[in-house]
Formats: sequence, structure tokens, C-alpha cells
Amino acid sequence: MARAHYFTRAGAREDAVALGELHVAAWRAAYTGLFPDELLARLSVAERIAGLRDRLALSHGPDYFVLVAESIEDGSVAGFVSAGGSRDEDRKASGEVYALYVHPAHWGAGAGSLLLAEALHRFGEARYESAILWVLERNVPARAFYEHAGWRADGATRPFVYESERLNEVRYLHDLD
Repeated sequence: MARAHYFTRAGAREDAVALGELHVAAWRAAYTGLFPDELLARLSVAERIAGLRDRLALSHGPDYFVLVAESIEDGSVAGFVSAGGSRDEDRKASGEVYALYVHPAHWGAGAGSLLLAEALHRFGEARYESAILWVLERNVPARAFYEHAGWRADGATRPFVYESERLNEVRYLHDLD
């Protein structure tokens, strides 16, 4: 896709449907080969929408926020990031990117980079020392994306379990200036 132009804004409950659809589409595209096809086919947009509505209602501060990337050209929702304070005991002075998803139709066009940069900016405003995120160890494209954006694996790992599937995640760190 040619480089598009996006802007970010705070997510709202009204975004839940678009974000739920985007979330499932991104999982199915990004996690093919990492999770069984049957599991990806069973993903429920309705379940994602319900969970997102609750989170979007709470998302207006440094402790937790959801940002949406919207296309300037057509107004479509291209991606979202949810973030807030770190949940890791050894990184309490860090902000954490909990989720970053971009619709596959917008991959490589800048929406993910914009969302990630805006999350880092908000972490800096909140006076966090650094930022962290967790990514599936075998998700090579995502890891390359984060590394290109200046993130580095810090050596921490943990299991990620979804339904009966168990994969490993690695933690990435970004220092804030």
C-alpha cells in the first residue's frame, strides 16, 4: 500500500465495532502460522466489541488510554493502541503498550508508527522513565517493526496462553528522553 496519511484521536465507545472488526482481521492476518487456523476462524468480533466497549469507556488518562488512527483520505479506522502504566513488577516506572493493532489493509502505510509514537509521547508527558511492550516471540514481522522503531528486547520472557495454545512472548524496552 502506498504511504497514507493518518491522524490519532482518543478512542470512544462508538469505535468499538470498527475496532472489534479490525482486531479480528489483524489477528487472523498476523497470527496465521502461529495459531491453528481453526482457532483464528473461531475468533468472535462480537466478543471483541463487548470487551472493547468497556475498555474504551475507561480510556482517558495517563493510567490507561486508547488511541485510534484514522485515515485522512477516507475516514476509516486504520488501527488502535491501548496503553498505560506497566503491569510488570520490575518496570513500575515504565509505561506499557498493551496492544497495537492495525488493519491489514493499512499495514506498511504509517498508522502503526504514528500510534506507537503518540503512545511514547504520552508516556513522556506522564513522566515515565521508559516504555515496555510484549510481543509473541515467533512474530518476526512485529518484532522487526518494533526494532525499526528503536525498541530492543530486554531479555525478559513469559508464556502467552490463548485457549489451549501456549506461545512465548518477549519483552521490548524503549527508553524515554
